[in-house]
Amino acid sequence: MKIKKAALKGFNSFIGIGVLCILQMYFKGDFVLLTGAFGATSVLLFAAPESPLAQRKNMYCGHLVSAIVGVTCYKILFDLSPEFAVASSVGLSIFLMSALNILHPPGGATAYIAVYGNSTIHELGYAYVFIPVLIGIFLLDNIQQTQTKLTDEN
Repeated sequence: MKIKKAALKGFNSFIGIGVLCILQMYFKGDFVLLTGAFGATSVLLFAAPESPLAQRKNMYCGHLVSAIVGVTCYKILFDLSPEFAVASSVGLSIFLMSALNILHPPGGATAYIAVYGNSTIHELGYAYVFIPVLIGIFLLDNIQQTQTKLTDEN
């Protein structure tokens, strides 16, 4: 039984990330849908959905706050020092997520990517908050909710 549950969690995560990959291939060049933070979010969302860190409020708000912080640190601090900008983005994101009670560890990666991502990410500016961050977590969340309903019914 333990192997079956583990396999289902892995398969469900595969489907969630797979949908993002298919959409990324379809919209190639138009916008970015994949970030490394979604891998970590998938671990929480599909393998440990009962964790306080995986709750919707934490997932949505943690990513969004961290994305805003990351883009802001990139815009203000990157030219001064990329290293200082990335450290500031992660540290400030953790501070805000903790203070606001919306801690979601992948949010740290969201902030990091906003600063240390490639030129495609940097060119997005604050649009990064919406695409890929908000759209990606919205899709993963809805895929997980659908899978939960389907597996609970069987």
